[in-house]
Amino acid sequence: MRILILGASGYAGSCIKKALEKEYQEVFGTYQNQMKAGQFSGDSSMYQYALGKQGELEALLRKTDPDVVISCLRGDFGRQKEAHKALGEFLAGKENGSILYLSSANVFDGDLRKPHLETDLPKAESSYGQFKIACEELLAGQLGERAVILRIPEIWGTGCPRLKKFQKDVQQGRPVQTYGNFWVNYTTDRQITAWVSYIMKQNLHGVFHIGTRDLYGYTAFQEELAERLGVGTPVFEIEENQEKQVLAVVPGRQEIPERLQIGVEDVLRLASGRERWMV
Repeated sequence: MRILILGASGYAGSCIKKALEKEYQEVFGTYQNQMKAGQFSGDSSMYQYALGKQGELEALLRKTDPDVVISCLRGDFGRQKEAHKALGEFLAGKENGSILYLSSANVFDGDLRKPHLETDLPKAESSYGQFKIACEELLAGQLGERAVILRIPEIWGTGCPRLKKFQKDVQQGRPVQTYGNFWVNYTTDRQITAWVSYIMKQNLHGVFHIGTRDLYGYTAFQEELAERLGVGTPVFEIEENQEKQVLAVVPGRQEIPERLQIGVEDVLRLASGRERWMV
C-alpha cells in the first residue's frame, strides 16, 4: 500500500507519518514552503507542495501513485477545495483509492446546544466550519464510502505548538484567550495516529469523531493545565457566553475498541508530561 500524507510537516500530519512509517513501507509526505526544505533534505519520502501551483498536485500524484491519501492540508479555503477536487478525481480512477480527511468540530459550530455524534447532521456558522462541510460533501460525492471523514476537536500533546504558546503566554503574563460557559472535548496526537492506523487496518468507512468521551469547561481546562505545568496563573482575556454552549465531537462508533478511547484526564496528563498515553 502506498500512502501520501498532505501536510506532513504540520503537527498532526508529521505525527501520523511517523506512526505509519513503522507499519507501511511506502509512506510519502509533503511540506509547503522552501523554508522547510533544509529540514527534509535527504529525505526522499518528503516532497514540496504548495497549494495553487498549476499542475503541481497532479505531478505529485503521478510520482507517488498513492492508494490512500491522508489530507491534513491547511491554507486558503478556495485552493484547498480545488486540491481536494483533484484528489477525489485521481482516487476515483483507482479501484480501491481512498482518502482520510481531517475535518473539524467546527462543522457543528452553528448548533452549540449539545455535543454531537457522527450521525448528527453538520450545521456551521463560521466560514471555517462551512468550508470543512463543503470539503466533506465534495469528497463523499466523488468517492462515496471511500472518503473517510475524521472530525477532531482541539489537539494537545507533548511539544505541540498550542502547548508551547500557552506555556510561554502564561509565563510571560500575556493575555490568554478563553471562553466562559463553554464546554468542549479534546484529542491528542497519539489518539489521532492510533485511530488512523486502526481505521486503515480494519478498512473502516464513514465518519469518525476522534476525541475524548467526556467534556470539560474551556477555561477550567486551561487553569488545570497551567497548574499541572507549574507555569503560573493565566491572565485571561474572556469572551463570556450568557448561556451554556457546547462544541464537542463525541466518539460513537462501536467499531473502535475501548483501548483507543480516552478522557480529558488523559489529555491533561499527556500535555503536562505526567503520563504518556499509549495503545
